[in-house]
Formats: sequence, structure tokens, C-alpha cells
Amino acid sequence: MVLRPFFIFKLVLCRDLCRPPKLNLPSISANPLNMVSFWHLFCLHKKFLVYNMVVRNLKIKYRRSMLGFLWTLLIPVSQAAIYYLVFQRIMKVQIDHYVPFILSGILFWVFLSNTLNESTESLLANCHLLSKIPIPLQTFPWVASLSHGLNLFLALPVIFAVMLLNGIPLRPINGLVFGFALEILIIAYSLGLILSVVMVYFRDLRYLLNLGLQLLMYGTPILYEEKMIPESFRWLLWINPVGTLFPSIHQVLIEGTWPQPSALLITLGWTVGLLLLAREVLSRALRKGVVEWL
Repeated sequence: MVLRPFFIFKLVLCRDLCRPPKLNLPSISANPLNMVSFWHLFCLHKKFLVYNMVVRNLKIKYRRSMLGFLWTLLIPVSQAAIYYLVFQRIMKVQIDHYVPFILSGILFWVFLSNTLNESTESLLANCHLLSKIPIPLQTFPWVASLSHGLNLFLALPVIFAVMLLNGIPLRPINGLVFGFALEILIIAYSLGLILSVVMVYFRDLRYLLNLGLQLLMYGTPILYEEKMIPESFRWLLWINPVGTLFPSIHQVLIEGTWPQPSALLITLGWTVGLLLLAREVLSRALRKGVVEWL
């Protein structure tokens, strides 16, 4: 029996409509090791997209806000004031220049915690875009890190002003704090990228993250000095991604001296190690089609 042309056309059309859509996902097949390059890891091939997404995030965050960017400073400053009253006035913790000491720690910690919270949810929050538009997965954690990182860098001059008000002179070595800010930016992005991929498969991570951040905060010398930790427990700072970073920040800003070389090496090791781990996690997620789980 000879099929009519119109009937054949209907069969072909139905076949095409029933075929599942093919997603144009980021490919890593061009890399012989099947690894995402660092150029792509930091979305340098999507600079215009990243710039617009960062600007959009900041506009949405401060839309219809009377104080706008000032909230980025008021929240950590108010937290620092509360800790100052509790630890310095009530508990009588003896730390010199405690106001700039605690403010510098709180500003860096608020950046880290906010970045991790937003980055962890970023893939799930943008699943509708990832399933329709070929946007690299790492774009969303990277945009979250840059958005909060910009607030951190803009807040650093406030620390210098508080130091001057507390009688601490500015020294050239204080400029190292910008290097520490860059390190914690990479650490936050790496951890955020790893957690965002894990979050796709394990949705309870959002609850464990809040608990983990609380433990990490009180286990890191942010509100207290490193020397207040007993010698037998200081090894815990070495297995903490930011355990040696915060004492180095305090030493550079408050004391105006170089941190211990071992502390610098441990922080650098964590920064590079987490970045390599994030690269490996992203590469495996792309190979296994993580977008299909969103």
C-alpha cells in the first residue's frame, strides 16, 4: 500500500515533537583529561554575562531600600557591637583594641557565610535557566561570590577608619589584608561550588550547612585570639579551611606584623586544594549530567 505524502508528513512531525529536547550543556570533551580549565572555572569566557548578573544581583538586593549598600556595613557593625558588649564588657575578655579586632573578623566571616548560603542554593534556584539556556553551572556560585566579595572589598576602608579611631596607626603591611580577602574569596567560591553540586543530589544539605557554619564560626579565632586555644587543640586550626586565615588577618591589622610562615602556607594550601577539588567536582558533575537531576 502506498502512503500518501500528507500522512508521511504527519508521521515525521509527530516523531519530532515526541523527541525529548536536546540540551546544549557545557562540554568538556575538548579537554583530553575531561577536566574543566581554570579559564572556564572562573567564567572568563562569559565575562559580559557574569558582569550583568552581578549588577542585577546588587540591584535586586538593594531595590527600594532606604539605606542600600549601608546595610552591608550596618549588619556586621551591629553584630560586632553586640559581641563587644558581651565579651569585653560583661565577660571581661582581655584583648587589646577589641573593636577593630572583632570588626575585622566579623566582616570577613559575614562574607564567607553569606556566600556559602547563597552559592549552595544557586543551582536549584536557577534550575529553570539551566534546563533551557546553555549557561555554565559554575556561573551562579561565581556570581554569588563576586557579589558578596564586592561588598567585602568596599567595606575594608571602614576597618582602617576604626583602626585610626582606636589609635592604631596605618602601616604598609596592612595592605596584605587585600590579599587575604582574595584568598577567602577563592575559598568561598570553591566551597560554594562544591556544596551547590552536592545540594542537587542531597537536599538536606541546607540544614546541615547552617549547623556547620555555627560550629565553624566558634571553632575559628574570630571573636577570640589564637593564643586562647590550648596547645593540645591548636592542631584543629590546621584542618579548618579558614583556621589560620583569621589569626593572620588580626596579626596584620592589629599588631602590624607579618603572620607566621606556617600559617601563610596552610592558608595557601587550603586555597589551592579547595580550588582543585572544586574543579574536579565540577568536571565530574558535567560528565554525569547533573542538570538532569535539577
